[in-house]
Amino acid sequence: MKKIFSLLFILGILSCAVMAEDDGGIWDNYGDTNFYGNQKQTAVSDEEFDKTVEKVKDNKKWFNIFSRDKRPFKGDNLQQSNETEILKGIETETPVLTIPYPLKTPDGGILPVGHYQVYVEKENGKLTMKFYQAHYMIVEFPAHETDEDMFDEYINYLTIDDFDETHAKINFGSIDFNAYAIVERSSI
Repeated sequence: MKKIFSLLFILGILSCAVMAEDDGGIWDNYGDTNFYGNQKQTAVSDEEFDKTVEKVKDNKKWFNIFSRDKRPFKGDNLQQSNETEILKGIETETPVLTIPYPLKTPDGGILPVGHYQVYVEKENGKLTMKFYQAHYMIVEFPAHETDEDMFDEYINYLTIDDFDETHAKINFGSIDFNAYAIVERSSI
């Protein structure tokens, strides 16, 4: 038993000595050099990246002709153009408003601090601002149409501003119309 421990001890010391030597091995590849060679790493432009991706897709298509595996190339359904269209649709359809203080509702309740999706609808000549969380309508405020562009640099906007000490003004703007609602702030 003592021989085994002494043998393991000697092997441990020898392996530490071997690891301590600097032979210019794998650790020299880190830094400014590439792991696969001694070339410096350079930035790749978007055009070069797109060309490389297209070349890989072409090679993948030829490979798929001769193989039984017909799975699509990874990442086809997550193109940036698709994401952009989805985000643009969300941005124009359901703007989100952050309410920084509680507001009184028309029925005497309180709208708490939070984030709300706001739909402004025009029905029978009347405008209403409907506040939603998830798919539940929380409150509906009457709104007034205006020709005033409160924020000229944006086409679609939704903001809340202090109107006076006891009221807040919610401003909405879109391509179709601009509207505002004056809402009483709650002291709670």
